Amino acid sequence: MVSQNYDYRLTHAKSNYGQHYAKYYGPGTYPHCIWQLEQEILTDILKHISLSPKDSILDFATGTGRILDFLAQKFPENKIIGVDVSKEMLKVAKELLDAKKNNIELLLADITRELKTTEKLKGKNIKLITAFRFFLNAQEDLRHEALEAFKRVSDNFILIFNIHKLVPSLMTIQRQLILLKRKVKPVKGDYPIEVLTKKYIKDLLQQHGYTLRATYPVAWTTDKMYPLFLKKCSYVKAVNKTFLRKLIPSEMIFVASYKKE
Repeated sequence: MVSQNYDYRLTHAKSNYGQHYAKYYGPGTYPHCIWQLEQEILTDILKHISLSPKDSILDFATGTGRILDFLAQKFPENKIIGVDVSKEMLKVAKELLDAKKNNIELLLADITRELKTTEKLKGKNIKLITAFRFFLNAQEDLRHEALEAFKRVSDNFILIFNIHKLVPSLMTIQRQLILLKRKVKPVKGDYPIEVLTKKYIKDLLQQHGYTLRATYPVAWTTDKMYPLFLKKCSYVKAVNKTFLRKLIPSEMIFVASYKKE
């Protein structure tokens, strides 16, 4: 739940949170099924992104390395850097990632605050930045700080990220019902708690000089519907590949770009 005292940096770095997160995306879970859908969409997106062997990729808030591992497979000739503020998360990432992938580098740092680190990264020729499950979970000021930090890392790059709870969607209704049941009031500036709109994202990007290039709906279902699909990913994927994911998407992948004037 987002509150005025909430700090993504602190919650993300909690003890054993890495193990918890790895299990959350483990086989047999709803998030694992959605991740399969995300991979299909990302594969199509990355087909249109051309990188030279000298270019690097930055996975911001890399967590347990899910996106990092995927990128390393798609770009075996490029350096893939995963940065996170959580030592616990990176510990799990190191354990889960294939040791043979020598193009992966894990970095414990907060690039929104550590200027020396961003200066170091600027020399890596970063042309692609990813940030999954970050913007929704981060507090408002951190969202702005991250977008500015990316610009310090590179003058010209593509940014790919997702929002996994969008308004309007069935996820919105589900969240509102949970809030009513708990008798929790939404925090000012968030409508409702833990969901965002496509317009909000577009405006946020424009405030920092980014251009929104494309959006890709991922799913329209919610985790509460998982038992209805007999907890089978094949059913989840089939149901989400209908017209409803364009009509009422609960999750979307955004592709933006930034180029310094």
